[in-house]
Amino acid sequence: MEQTLIHPNWHVLLIHYPLALLVIGVLIELFSFMWRRHGFRAAGRWMILLGALSAVPAAFSGIYALNDVATMNNPAAESPWHVKVASTPLSQHAWEMLTDHVWLQVIATAIFLSVVLVWIASCDDWRRKLHGPMLVLLVIGMGFVAWGAWEGGEAVYRHGVGVNPVTAVNAPGIHPAGEESRVLAEAEPQSGAMRTFLAILAPEQAHVTMAGVLVALALVSLALSARAMGGTSATVIETTAVIPADQARPVSDADARAALLRDDATVISRERTIIPAPVVPSGRFWLLTFIVALLVLLGGVAVLGLESERWAPKQLGEMIAAQPRMLAHAITGGSIVLLTLCLAVAARWAKQNRMVLGILAALLLIALGIQLWMGILMLYDTPQGPLTRFNP
Repeated sequence: MEQTLIHPNWHVLLIHYPLALLVIGVLIELFSFMWRRHGFRAAGRWMILLGALSAVPAAFSGIYALNDVATMNNPAAESPWHVKVASTPLSQHAWEMLTDHVWLQVIATAIFLSVVLVWIASCDDWRRKLHGPMLVLLVIGMGFVAWGAWEGGEAVYRHGVGVNPVTAVNAPGIHPAGEESRVLAEAEPQSGAMRTFLAILAPEQAHVTMAGVLVALALVSLALSARAMGGTSATVIETTAVIPADQARPVSDADARAALLRDDATVISRERTIIPAPVVPSGRFWLLTFIVALLVLLGGVAVLGLESERWAPKQLGEMIAAQPRMLAHAITGGSIVLLTLCLAVAARWAKQNRMVLGILAALLLIALGIQLWMGILMLYDTPQGPLTRFNP
């Protein structure tokens, strides 16, 4: 049994964070009429924001987990997807529950992410107008989350999805947990140590999960760019002060002096305080997105090198060129890195050029969609095959 750090995959850990944040955040917002101007409400909205964003890498880890449980104890683990599903030891009911869990959580993630992105991109006036519909969508999203969580829990705890069968510890050839790594290390010191390190690191899982972080950052950066292009206005606060006439303050502004109404008892002064418009840091977020995109690209190269044990650029290039799905995945990965860099530059020096930002954003969304599809084909259905569908 492979000595991974987290069994059976990272999804069992990552999924708890968006669940907890979203449930608590939505409950706080739902009962926000009890504390309209309290910091507690702001905390709830931050929970919704962080929960929706963390749901994206959790969903990407779920993409990996679905393939992981489909290939567990499956003799056709390296076969195309339809062969894996036909050969999986999971029961039909367990597979149906697992499929329902995937679709329900995808819908829930899409709902929460849409609400958060629209909220970020909207001005204050539109936020007030959309508060009611968005609250309804949040409640609907929570319904899908609860339903999907129930399906996933039933699949694991009732049907044993992702659970390895218990084996006798002292059976011949079988070692207790952690013992296999020691035996491998004794037989092959370097190979065993490297194998254990890679099992703990889980490069492929890390690559898929970081791709989810990249998608979340890219969508937030898009929403911030939309907010910046929509413009933000300064806040004007008018105050009226009534003070005794003998304590009247000198007024330097001519308009304010003309507005003074004097009598024997009081001086009434009107003052205007202008709070500058908030700065929308879309350029900084695009720069962060570019850095993460570059790390994801380098991580993909590392995964390919570790699996093939080829590190020479020429060998890697030949291997990528020989597999259409991998080639498309590599091209779109490089395009995403380039587009995020261009958007970081445009958000900094051409923030009001809506056409440039719109074209770059549309190209980035297309590249992300293609990249996700190619990743699913390669993970589920092998690197060989058509680009538009699973192997027949």
